[in-house]
Amino acid sequence: MNIKNKNILFKFTLLSLIFISGGVQVFSIAFSTLIPTLLLIILYIKNKIFKIHRAIIPVMFFSFIYLLYAVIIANDMEDIQFVFFRSVRFIMATLLLNFIYLKKINFIDELHSVLYWITIHGLINFVVVILFFQYLTKIPETNTYSFLLFFGTENLGHLFSRSQGIFWEPGVLQVYLNIFLFINLFLAKKVNIRLVTIILISVFLTLSTTGIVVSFLLISYYYLISIKFKLKNILLAILFLPLIIGLLNLTINQAEEKISGEKSGSFLARNYDTLTGFNLAINNPWGIGFSTIKYQEVARKDLFNLIPGLETDRANTNSIATLFYSTGILWGFIILYFMYKQSFFMKHKTLFYVSMFLFLFTEPLLYTPFFILILLSGTVSSKKQLRC
Repeated sequence: MNIKNKNILFKFTLLSLIFISGGVQVFSIAFSTLIPTLLLIILYIKNKIFKIHRAIIPVMFFSFIYLLYAVIIANDMEDIQFVFFRSVRFIMATLLLNFIYLKKINFIDELHSVLYWITIHGLINFVVVILFFQYLTKIPETNTYSFLLFFGTENLGHLFSRSQGIFWEPGVLQVYLNIFLFINLFLAKKVNIRLVTIILISVFLTLSTTGIVVSFLLISYYYLISIKFKLKNILLAILFLPLIIGLLNLTINQAEEKISGEKSGSFLARNYDTLTGFNLAINNPWGIGFSTIKYQEVARKDLFNLIPGLETDRANTNSIATLFYSTGILWGFIILYFMYKQSFFMKHKTLFYVSMFLFLFTEPLLYTPFFILILLSGTVSSKKQLRC
């Protein structure tokens, strides 16, 4: 793959937004936020952009109304602080979306380049962690070890240390790997079998059940449409058949291990978060605000008596549940609707939405800049949407 200097600053800006949308907190959140902010400012100044595209006006209106509602239901100043943090991320996503529209950036092409290097880094990172883990230094207040741009955790009973790339955990890496897989299978001009294989290997190295399930879903769907609508690609579909069978077996094994095996703790914790989160949403249909304190008060009670002694002083891992209990059921459905309407991944839109829903159901990523960007793209009028 050739490295293109065109839009290199945009690529770094997009990478920085992805990094704080799940990156390892080597620096403080404030400092990590400063990097993409500076890059966005430089991006605008370098391109002499000092205006707002007309298509972005409804985006700004939607963001303002949503965040204003969050302020109205806030319980205290800590809630207001959380609204402020969310606001900064909405502003970042809006500025990048505005730049995309003004410069008519092909977002999918640029994202493809960024995700390519995230994938390659993930593979190199995996090898470095396996061979040189003893030289990595523990990052304070985390379970992650690092050396320069390489990150990893201790092997806790797995076949190997799970691949996590630049992210805080393997489950986040698989999200971006599967988005990359979707682009290569359904949006690229030609399917690169070698690159698809590399992505699938990378997903396997995360040992993420959700990641393997989504990869199986994407490969299976591609296999079916290749046979049904593109008979000339039957040979290609046959080549994918062993991958599908292998992914199916791996998916079944991973699911069984997560539900009833030695790794069931992760499944039980996520199950607890889901039940607690939606129970809180039902009992507070207008929302409780963004602060984690009220959620933790409910979580400590262990209403479902699932896991005695479970660590509850943490955020909920289910983004969908978090959405519904934070700003209420009505806003929950509105945001899910605009997530479906997103204007970047236009082909096989329902498949992408299902994949996104699975990601957000298992990872706390909804209120991060990259996913806010996808959300806000859905608030643009269909008549003014770019065709990436």
